[in-house]
Amino acid sequence: MAHLRWRICIFVFVLILDSFFAYRMRRERELRSGHFTSKLPKCKLYEDTFGTWKSVREVTKSAMSLREFEQAHFFGVDGLGNGAGHALEFDKIWVPNNCSYHRFTNETINKCLLYDLNVRSMNGNLSQEAKTKPFEIVFMGDSAMRGIVCGISRILLGDEIRGPLGNVICGFYRINPLSTSALGHPYTWYVNQGSKTALDLTFTYIKTFQIAHFDWNLEWEVETEKPRILVLNTGAWDYDDIAREMNARFVNATDECLWANQTVISERRANAWVNSTIVHELADIGARHGVRLIYRNNHFNNRFGPTCADQRLEALMQGTHWEVWDNKRISANVWKSQTWDGFHFDRHKSMCFHACVICVFDS
Repeated sequence: MAHLRWRICIFVFVLILDSFFAYRMRRERELRSGHFTSKLPKCKLYEDTFGTWKSVREVTKSAMSLREFEQAHFFGVDGLGNGAGHALEFDKIWVPNNCSYHRFTNETINKCLLYDLNVRSMNGNLSQEAKTKPFEIVFMGDSAMRGIVCGISRILLGDEIRGPLGNVICGFYRINPLSTSALGHPYTWYVNQGSKTALDLTFTYIKTFQIAHFDWNLEWEVETEKPRILVLNTGAWDYDDIAREMNARFVNATDECLWANQTVISERRANAWVNSTIVHELADIGARHGVRLIYRNNHFNNRFGPTCADQRLEALMQGTHWEVWDNKRISANVWKSQTWDGFHFDRHKSMCFHACVICVFDS
């Protein structure tokens, strides 16, 4: 069994594939069959970020206990992927409170993409280009966000545990993944190119909202490219100088702002320019073009406090077209023991890109 020290499930929202069609597909099949595939109701959007870590040893102590556990907490898509899957190969498994979720596989991702394609092909209000356009998800952030993309890549290329893993974003054998040398430049991995169920993943490495013309990059992605989903995150580089100072003093971060200079950065991340440009103007553009905008807040780490980094920014996003995907709860009690650098959930000395992808459809 792989040790959870070198790999923890970042609760990855990544592929929230147009929630309404997924719900309709599941509901129609359930009504026809006369029964549900899980004892608990299916998690609503982000409801699966409330839960606890359970010992895999405990839930697998007998075939009966494992079967009951999987029937209660997991559901399938069209009869596929209705169990815990590769999560059982680790020490602990995330279990949401009072709802069930789906662990995506290559097969179920493609089934959902095909369903979405069929829905679009029958929509007479869409242009031919819109009917056949690949499902595109744009990720903008630092190496923590890159790790999420690479976690998805493992599933899409073969196996969640062993990969393979190789593309323009995550690198190839002896070729490094995208990093600060590619700052601000979007790179797209064309998954299943030439297939009906084409999926495009675009990643842009960014350090902070404050880099020159970052708002232009955001606006261009949403206004011109019009992806289905844009996922944004920053934080680590904003606090980098302070984190190095803390490290020199052997001081670990807490959830809140420890020092006055941390508060200054927190306020800068939610200043008037961010509020008007990144939050509200982009929200209006996204709503106009039907682009789903998601801010992935920061997980617990020893460099900076996630509440310090995000609380003011999240407050500005309330009531706008932005959604906030919470990473704090799933990381709060376990992050210190899971990663060698106490920060990246996707990085290990011997396994540089490893993340499980858990996707939940909104009902």
